[in-house]
Amino acid sequence: MSTKNDNKWANQIPKSIVTTKGDIITATANATPVKQGVGSNGQIIVGDSNLANGLGYKDPAFRNWVINGNFDIAQRGTSFTNPATQTYTLDRFKIQCDFYGGTPPNIIHSQQQLTPGELDGSKYFYRVNVDGAGSSFGDATYYPLLQNIEHGIQKLSGVGKKVTVLFMARSSIVNIVNKRIGVMLYNSYGTGGSPSADEGITGNNWTLTSDWALYHHTFEMNTLSGKTFGTNNDDDVGLQFYLAWGSSRAYHVNAETAETFVGAGNIDIAQVALYAGDVAYPFEPVPYDIELQRCMRYYEKSYDYGVYAGATNLSGCCMGRAMDINYCDVDRTTFKAIKRISPTVNIYNGVTGTLNSVSDFSTGSNVALSRYGYQNDRQACGYLYSAGGFTAGHTYLFHYTADADF
Repeated sequence: MSTKNDNKWANQIPKSIVTTKGDIITATANATPVKQGVGSNGQIIVGDSNLANGLGYKDPAFRNWVINGNFDIAQRGTSFTNPATQTYTLDRFKIQCDFYGGTPPNIIHSQQQLTPGELDGSKYFYRVNVDGAGSSFGDATYYPLLQNIEHGIQKLSGVGKKVTVLFMARSSIVNIVNKRIGVMLYNSYGTGGSPSADEGITGNNWTLTSDWALYHHTFEMNTLSGKTFGTNNDDDVGLQFYLAWGSSRAYHVNAETAETFVGAGNIDIAQVALYAGDVAYPFEPVPYDIELQRCMRYYEKSYDYGVYAGATNLSGCCMGRAMDINYCDVDRTTFKAIKRISPTVNIYNGVTGTLNSVSDFSTGSNVALSRYGYQNDRQACGYLYSAGGFTAGHTYLFHYTADADF
């Protein structure tokens, strides 16, 4: 004979539905319970009406602290021959180098296009082409490709904190046999006042092959106890990919010996990411328009995308009207993104491409500039100055670049 207790147990969901740590119970319809299996590390659960039970796992957006890690954005150009130290190449990436008296090979940095389907989620990769090993490098030689991650120390460092760097790489086409690449982090507490001294965090190194391979390394971040940040609020973590190093720098990438460029060929890098924690999540592409806007916080230009600074090109030109012979008030020069800091602005003549020059729309003559000024130093350029060179009431055409990168 049934009792109330019997009915209660009959309506319970059997515990055998859940079989794995992280499983949860959901439903496909009224009184139809099912298991929702656990997702991958770091994923979040979201509503999805296309699924039978209305729930699914998804990677959260913008976990990657590297900007332009897919190498989509190239506002400054797509090829750079023998770039000097502190030269930016593809957006947010720059070269630091010193060979301490050695002779480097010819080095070309470029954005290259992948074969469709070669790497899921990517169209481009970063290539470093060299025509030899180089010679007589000093013990302190260094040659990293670097990105400064803004406020990386504030957001990522501290006792027990870790970050994981991952990237794809190869030595391709003309294979540089046994070419090594290394990675390390460099902490800067910023500028202004008396910030703590910069710190290096040792990484790792790998020997590349001719095929794309995934490399990753987890770093133990430094404590913030007793540290002082600069008053300019400009701390950063520098992610450095070492392509060559001297013997006294080898420890930075957990190596015991120096590394030259080894031989002629290509070093290719793709899908760069830095994630908080110790999990090497799959690479997460960022929509192109969002990535471009993020890059413009650090660098932008008035030229059309694909037209580079110094070109003779009127498309997208800015205009200003001379108030008198010395000053020209400018229009339409509000920056496309608020800059990280007050940018270095360069003015180019739209007709001739000449630096520090503008073109008189009425006469076609060119006027040399002495300086420019701001309306709001992080948001817009306000006026142009030329000692007696303007004609009051005339309109002048020009392009600009605004650089606020590290």
